[in-house]
Amino acid sequence: MYPDRPSLSQLRRLRQITKEMRPDVVHLHGIRAGVLGRLALPPGVPIVFTMHGAHFAFYPRPLRQVYVHLERLLQSRTDKTIFVCRHDLELTLTEGALPRHKGVVIHNGLQGDSGSANPPSGVALSSTGTSVRAELDIPSDSTLMLAVGRLSHQKDYPIMLRALAPLREHLDRNRGHLLIAGEGSERKRIEELGASLELTIPCEDRPPVLRLLGSRTDIPRLLEAADLLLLSSRWEGLPYVLLEAMAAGLPVVSTRVGGVPECVEDEETGLLVPPGDPAALGAAVLRLLDNSVLRRRLGARGRRRIHSHFREDRMVRETERVYAAIAGS
Repeated sequence: MYPDRPSLSQLRRLRQITKEMRPDVVHLHGIRAGVLGRLALPPGVPIVFTMHGAHFAFYPRPLRQVYVHLERLLQSRTDKTIFVCRHDLELTLTEGALPRHKGVVIHNGLQGDSGSANPPSGVALSSTGTSVRAELDIPSDSTLMLAVGRLSHQKDYPIMLRALAPLREHLDRNRGHLLIAGEGSERKRIEELGASLELTIPCEDRPPVLRLLGSRTDIPRLLEAADLLLLSSRWEGLPYVLLEAMAAGLPVVSTRVGGVPECVEDEETGLLVPPGDPAALGAAVLRLLDNSVLRRRLGARGRRRIHSHFREDRMVRETERVYAAIAGS
């Protein structure tokens, strides 16, 4: 509903459109849209605000206090605030930014058939996965790790690289590779660290362990080519990439942050480690690199969990109930 830097005239236009349409509910997504939209919309308009991650809790303390104070004021304009995970609801309540009766948890969901065509990790690659590996010059018998997300402080890719550096000899011997799909402000730092840790240096006839792919629009294809997904974030809400990877039958190695444990069950659908701990992250990666049976078991259970608990139709029904309750009142 808004560009990166909305102008005052655009906010006035939003206000005017809302006056003309007189909608039953306006649904705002994300902290920036939630703040600007609630300031711009005329009084009396029913508003639902979805907070996709309580990232404000990780702002520097003065900025966090400003946001908490602002959110308290904006809650007088908010009929219901949706959180994508229980962790974020409880964190926002602890910060004092929300009356408890105005918060509700609705987990993210995927379409019912998402990932259903992909084989579980460790099974013969699909034709799409084989094609992707050929395009990227990744041998079909390699163990391919994938990370997806902005190259930002939040995602903490330096920890991921430091976790893999001690495994370089093992990765070379077993043709292990890491692809990072994403772009962002920390690209140069990640490139420099990868070079200093010798992860971007070829070893004999093998390609480098680490490759930065930049922005990609074909994440489902990359998931079909991968054997496991890595996430090293400092904080998260409930990242869709984890749901998508699990739906594709991939085991997950992730930091235990935000709503991740509400989706990834440790030792059941993936392996969870503390944030900021390269040794623990490396040990979890090594377990999966060395054990294709474990990869298949975690991947298969992860897929079943997505289809039973994180479906899009369930998310839509729960959201519609929120709309109906507000419109009816």
